[in-house]
Amino acid sequence: MSSALVSVITPVYNSIKYVRWSIESVINQTFHNWEMILVDDGSSDGSLELIKSIAKTENRIKIIRNRENRGSGVSRNKAIKLANGKYIAFLDSDDTWHRDKLIIQIDLMEKNKWSF
Repeated sequence: MSSALVSVITPVYNSIKYVRWSIESVINQTFHNWEMILVDDGSSDGSLELIKSIAKTENRIKIIRNRENRGSGVSRNKAIKLANGKYIAFLDSDDTWHRDKLIIQIDLMEKNKWSF
């Protein structure tokens, strides 16, 4: 099993209804060597406060904030510059992952020497 760090990048914009489940699906991964970079893109619905409260209990979560809405592409690119992982994975703030997603994907890539 790989020990490579995976940087999970999640742009967040007014996602208070769903973002907790997205974050929890990363926290509950069977692969544990990850960092999650959440980029709040100027949310006005309490999303930023929610992700801050979750980040207090999980030191692998980092939060970046855009003061105004810049779009998911700008937010993703901003997070990529701060990512420390060998691998980068994108997760939208209204999506969730199966708990084995990272371990299956990383093992498959490393066994086959795929770099994507």
